[in-house]
Amino acid sequence: MSEATLQADLQREFLRITPTFSTGDVTINDWSILDGPNANAPYIIIQSSDDFVIGSIQSVAKRAWSIPFMLVVRFQNWGTSEAELATTRQTVLDWLVNKSFASQSGALNFGIRSIRAGTPIGYIYDRYVENETESLPAYISQTLIVDIAEN
Repeated sequence: MSEATLQADLQREFLRITPTFSTGDVTINDWSILDGPNANAPYIIIQSSDDFVIGSIQSVAKRAWSIPFMLVVRFQNWGTSEAELATTRQTVLDWLVNKSFASQSGALNFGIRSIRAGTPIGYIYDRYVENETESLPAYISQTLIVDIAEN
């Protein structure tokens, strides 16, 4: 099993969260999704892991990956957008905590060990904005990290 396999399984699972996400809304290391209209958000960008551990579980070496993903919602106004991020984040967390998907995603297969915040809530500005201090963001985002042990 590899990190790429786990990323693909996460992508498949996030796409099963309908109607929140649909084809094209969940990418792996593809930030160009943010170049489109923000009205199409929310998005998830699954990233490559900066962190892993190989540990011994009952004398068998197991790899565990800490796979980050960025949850992105469109900015409408502060109250609405922050509430949408919280609601969408809760939907994603509830989905990952629900182990019923294990039979559809063999590589995840009860391998999720923890889910945590990777960054504080942040803001993504239009790439053509010159002065971010006077501009409103295009998106609100947060990176979350899911720790997955290989089976």
